[in-house]
Order: sequence, then C-alpha cells, then structure tokens
Amino acid sequence: MIKEINLQNFRNHSEKNIYFKKKINVFLGENGSGKTSILEAFFFAMENSSFRTKKFQDLIKNEQQLAKINLKLLDFNKLWKELDVELSPIKKKVLLNGTENIGINKTIVSIPIFINNKLINNFKYQKTTRQSLINMLIKQDHKIYEKLLLDFDKLLISLQDINNNSIVINRSLKSEIVNSLKDLEEEIINIREKEVENINFFYQKNTKNYLNKELKLYYKKAIILKDYILENLLLKPPITITKDDYIIEYDKEFYLNISSDGHMKMAILLLVISFIEYLREQYDLEFILLLDDIFSELDKKNSNLLLKILLDKNLNSFITSPKAKVDQNLKQKIQFIEI
Repeated sequence: MIKEINLQNFRNHSEKNIYFKKKINVFLGENGSGKTSILEAFFFAMENSSFRTKKFQDLIKNEQQLAKINLKLLDFNKLWKELDVELSPIKKKVLLNGTENIGINKTIVSIPIFINNKLINNFKYQKTTRQSLINMLIKQDHKIYEKLLLDFDKLLISLQDINNNSIVINRSLKSEIVNSLKDLEEEIINIREKEVENINFFYQKNTKNYLNKELKLYYKKAIILKDYILENLLLKPPITITKDDYIIEYDKEFYLNISSDGHMKMAILLLVISFIEYLREQYDLEFILLLDDIFSELDKKNSNLLLKILLDKNLNSFITSPKAKVDQNLKQKIQFIEI
C-alpha cells in the first residue's frame, strides 16, 4: 500500500507532497492540473518506465535540471519500502531502501496496472487494444511471455522478408524459420488458453455478483487447427497469432455489442480487476491500480459501483477525475485529494 509520495520538478509539479491514509484515493482537479502526472510518478518509480513517453528527460519540469520522486509504501508482507528516483538530462538513478542499481524486483515492491479512458473506449472497437490489454496482463503472470512475443515478431519479419525477396532463398533456411515460428506459436497459444481459463474463474463470479450477468472471456484464435499453421505461414501476409482476438461473451453473443455503455465499461474494468484478483491469489504481491479519468466515462451509479468493487477487493487504487460522483456512504471510506 502506497503511504506517501514526494515530487520535485516532476512534469508540472515544482513540489508536491501527499500522504495517503486509505487504500482508495481520488485525485480531483481541472484538466492540466497534474493529476495524471502523479499516476505517472507512481508508475515510473515502480516500473522504471513511463506510460506516456519513452524519454525519461520529458519527465523533468521545463527549465529544470533535476527531477525527484520519493515513494514510500508497504509491500504485501507489510514490510516498509522506499523508492527514490533522480532524473537529470543525461541519466536516471533508482534506489530501493537506499541501494542503487538493484534492478527493481517486483516481488519486493509492487506492480502498477495503468488503465485510462482511451483504453476503455477503444476496447470495444479495436482488436489491437484488446490484444494489448490482455497481453499486458498475461505478462504479469508469465515472465517469458514477452520474450516469446518478441522472438515470434523477429522470426515473422524474417519470413516476410524472404517471401518478398525475388532472389531464390535457401529452402532449408525458410523451412527452419517456419518450424521455429510453429513451435513459438503453439507455446504462446497454450499460455493464452490457460490464462483465459484462469481469469474466467474469477471473471464469471465477479460479473455475476456485480453486473447480474455471468460474462466470459473467449479467446478467438485466427488459426483453428494446428495443422494449418505451416500452410498459413507461407501466405502473404501470413495468418498467425497476431490476428487472434479476445471477446467478452454473454449467452454466446459479443456482450459489448448488446450491453449499455455503462455496463460495457464496467465489464472491461471487471476484467482487469478479475485478473489482478487471480494474480494476487497466485503470488504474494501487492498490486496498485492506476485509473486515469475513468469517472468521466461512468455515470454516478457505475462510478459508485466501481468504488464498491475496489473496496470489496481491498485493492490499493488511485483514480483521477475532474469531479467526484460519490454516494455519501462511500465518502468516508475514500480519500479525496485536491490537486
């Protein structure tokens, strides 16, 4: 659980010190006030990367030469941790409990999960968004998964280069690449199928409890039969796992097409929360849920439902919003912070 954050010259914050007394926290303020930047500071301290930029120099306040993040938290075992980050135009330094260059170990800190309103809105319409979200969640459970995807992409590019090359290529080399792709594809598919099965155990219970509908995540493979893999890899462009999709089903229908806007967004948020619930049961880890501008996409009823779920799950959460739409009986359980 995050207990305190101190910022110096981070984004638009010259100096900001915030103490957290409760697990659910809502940052209130107008657009441009720096609410999302605080979520970014949480994320950067724990992940050593940003969800908004690849250049850490962008995090330093304009006309300043040094930015600092100090984050104090209790991990899953109630042990005190302190993260210090220093950013200059030429280097970044991260310390855990005063020790530098330890290579942040998520098993001894916490894992941040960042979700914003853009992802929620695009999930229904864009397959790439659905793939990106599920892949991000699976990576939390399978550390090798990201490497498998990277290896697959590299081999796929090599195969496409061969297929597009008019010069005769060594057929044994092409066959070797195709066979390697086949092995990787089967391993990735097996991981995805198992992860969907794991999450559905929690997702079906949660959606039935909170939405009064038992929803299910369905993994829709582009390749139905494994026998087709080799054949498909020879096509231009090949049909591979990059074409797979994830569908939220209700009564064998695509739920996001038949649900109300509010229920659609709650179904997506519950998918993320269910995955975190599964991971928390598997590992002694603390998860930090960062929700950026989510309330603007929910009416008061669903905003309060989301808060109730977060409280029920005892999930350390930080939410940004221009204004709060919270019932009186929930207000005393939540910390509201004006930015």
